[in-house]
Amino acid sequence: MQSNLILAIEARCAYDHQWPLLQIIINKKKLFEEFVQDSQIINLSFDSLDHNQIELHYTNKRFGPKIWDTLIDDRGTILRDQYIKITGVGINKCNLNFLIRKLALQKYDGSPHELTHGFMGVNGVIKITYSEPFYDWVQNLREADIVTTSKDKQSGLPFINNYVYKYDDINIDVLLDQLQQLVDNAKNKDASNKHTLP
Repeated sequence: MQSNLILAIEARCAYDHQWPLLQIIINKKKLFEEFVQDSQIINLSFDSLDHNQIELHYTNKRFGPKIWDTLIDDRGTILRDQYIKITGVGINKCNLNFLIRKLALQKYDGSPHELTHGFMGVNGVIKITYSEPFYDWVQNLREADIVTTSKDKQSGLPFINNYVYKYDDINIDVLLDQLQQLVDNAKNKDASNKHTLP
């Protein structure tokens, strides 16, 4: 099954000698490669396959010998740093910010995964994998014992979060209703596209 989806990535970046270079590769196709400044929202359209991998690559942080993209004082305090922090993730307007807490950065030198909460302070890659149908994948996260009590600051909508201790049926029901509405809208759109007269 193949469908066209829209990926939205919100990134907050810091400058030291140069802005960080972000590459976004989806299913082995490079769809974005730019220096990201301050805060940006990047929207990309892509073909979603049966199995998908979204990769966020940070590639241009320098660690000497002439230029070091982190300034540290004698006490070890970071005074200035170049980094990328992923602050928002969404696909087809479905808020996936709960993933940020789980995203791990694989350093390019092959060292073990470093849990980052979306923070990329060294060169490396963050990978998000999912399978189609996309909305089923999101809905199945609930069955993996993920609960919700949080609300997105901008939209006010609840989002999945496995870092809380209480189970909130109301928010789960609201989230499932929203997911069902997105699925129904997608099905209606597909049906209307198939029967449109030229």
